[in-house]
Amino acid sequence: MTIIGAGPAGLTLAALLCKYRPQTRVLVLDKREVPGHKVGESMILDINRILQDMDALDAVANAGFIPKHGASFVWGAERRPVHFLWADEDALNTVLDDSHWPWTWHVERHRYEMLLEDCARGHGAEVARGVDVVGVEQEGERVIGVRCRGGDN
Repeated sequence: MTIIGAGPAGLTLAALLCKYRPQTRVLVLDKREVPGHKVGESMILDINRILQDMDALDAVANAGFIPKHGASFVWGAERRPVHFLWADEDALNTVLDDSHWPWTWHVERHRYEMLLEDCARGHGAEVARGVDVVGVEQEGERVIGVRCRGGDN
């Protein structure tokens, strides 16, 4: 299986596919040589369960990112902010398990992506950077491959 894009979504998918379908060869392609510099990402609490499931929670928790204990959302016609603190039981609609901590993190995106890439590789995914996907190969409506430029593929 080929995944196009080694951002958080692609790397998470790769790690979970390898974990739960170890017989599947997973290749992640990304045109960037290294994760791009971005200011950061602000996580919401439910990411902890996903990171736990893909065996990346400890790596993210120990990476030194700034803890985030809640969030504020603004919506509706009146544009009033609504604040959530993860520690407030009313703000949580989750089962308490090993992934439930009353915080998540503000992460530096490029470092976070590298942690997820290490996790995906640890589960057996291959990650090829510097590969630009320029098209897909199809048989009827079924995609059977990709056309690439760059890299060794």
